[in-house]
Amino acid sequence: MKNPQIISGIGIDIIDIKRIKRLVEATSFLKRFFTPAEIKYCLAGRNKFERIAARFAAKEAVIKATGLKNLPLKDIALIKDKTGKPSIKIKNKKYSNLNVLKIGRASCRERV
Repeated sequence: MKNPQIISGIGIDIIDIKRIKRLVEATSFLKRFFTPAEIKYCLAGRNKFERIAARFAAKEAVIKATGLKNLPLKDIALIKDKTGKPSIKIKNKKYSNLNVLKIGRASCRERV
């Protein structure tokens, strides 16, 4: 195998969609934690609170996997490639060498 990847951390996060809905409706939650592109994507869909919760959980999982507790969540962007496959982009130049390989998602009606 060429250039094998070594797993240096795994991060998991679960969040209540109702909690996200309350935060979004009552505060500046979106502008504080999401990029403009992420906000546009999340609000365009019919299941916007699930989309927001999934992205927030992914950002929290990146923090847990990397151990970078000081990395602002707004510097972690969940993006999709041409095929729709999600990936993480770290916008903070200090941590731009991080390589997040896999993103998975599990959800139910109340949590992602």
